[in-house]
Amino acid sequence: MAGKKAEKAASFADAIVHAEQAAACIEKLPQTVDAQRKLIDARTFLGLYYNQIMHNQKAKEAVDSIFDLALKTNSKKRISQIYCIIGTYYYWVEEDFTKAFNHLQKALEISEEVKDNLSSLLASYYLGVALYNDCEFKRSTRYIKKANQINVAAGCLWGISIMKSTLSYNACNIGDVNGGCKISADAVSIAEESGDIYSKAAAYISHGISFLFKGFLYEAVKNLSKGADFSRKMNHFYQSGIAHDWLGESYFELGEYQKSTYHYREAITKKKHGKLPRSWIYLSKICLERAKIMNNQCNIDLESLYRYEADNKIRLYEGWMRKAISEILLNIGGKHISAAEVWLRRAIEADKRNGTIWFLGRDYALYSELLKLKDSVSEAKRYMKKAIEAFDKCGADGWREKAEKRLTLIS
Repeated sequence: MAGKKAEKAASFADAIVHAEQAAACIEKLPQTVDAQRKLIDARTFLGLYYNQIMHNQKAKEAVDSIFDLALKTNSKKRISQIYCIIGTYYYWVEEDFTKAFNHLQKALEISEEVKDNLSSLLASYYLGVALYNDCEFKRSTRYIKKANQINVAAGCLWGISIMKSTLSYNACNIGDVNGGCKISADAVSIAEESGDIYSKAAAYISHGISFLFKGFLYEAVKNLSKGADFSRKMNHFYQSGIAHDWLGESYFELGEYQKSTYHYREAITKKKHGKLPRSWIYLSKICLERAKIMNNQCNIDLESLYRYEADNKIRLYEGWMRKAISEILLNIGGKHISAAEVWLRRAIEADKRNGTIWFLGRDYALYSELLKLKDSVSEAKRYMKKAIEAFDKCGADGWREKAEKRLTLIS
């Protein structure tokens, strides 16, 4: 009861303590059928609480010992939730997307069969998150909206805010930056009304990302810093990693490379502590080396960076990684300009294929600068115009204005 009360207040650290105590007590009892059912409940709730703060390894460990028991007793509601926990583990820890999607789909099917809203909400949400990282933005949005409808029906403010934070990121990635900004502003407002630290962390990070997509970098830093602080206070490695990645990107674009370096290092630390996907860590490592180069730290192991990109399994990061490697090559000497062009063309190819319009606009803008270095003035202008079109299409006003100024300097 204490754990459920803490969960309703989005105080998952407290909920975890209570669930661990409950499981420990039940395990000391004679293992009657009733005690076994209570143990299944306690360990499933413990796994779900760990899942909420993205401690996916611990979440799976919490339910490993009772999965067969849940199947034996045909506890369908708990089986659905356990499939959800294991599915997120396979996605975020093992990066085995086939197993992840299979488990999450099973979780959703069973939850709908037994009409369990909690299981349906969780399965829909985690499927949505996995799908947007795989650049399946429309399908992702459909699942996240379904999860949000359940939160709305339950009047769960912190849950509504979390869903809106995720929907905002989806909107920005598919090229609706204005829509993303509006949704993330709603997420902040609802999180403040809810008053819990969990939804505030996600909402301010989401709002900061929206401002970065918009091109308002100081507002991005302000909101991301708030989100990072809330994440630190509750030891939420997933949210911390996101916040520091985007703070690193914001400061990089502001030309404050020392601060960018600091935040990418923090992102790597948080992601490692949280046992987050290796591909996430690879992204931060590549971007860290890019910031270090601009900060006149020149000991770069290019082969390691190439390996990180080759081992990446998250489609959303394909273009971002390749563009960052291209920037590194452009800034370590003129002899690498041909290699930089190859990597940038690969970034453009990935962002076209994945439908990530804002990232594509940044690719075009950088390619224009590269062509300018090669004295291909007409092509440089053409690509900067393509960047302007991409930014205009997705509503990234600040980036469009920056590209328009850069266009006037090409001659």
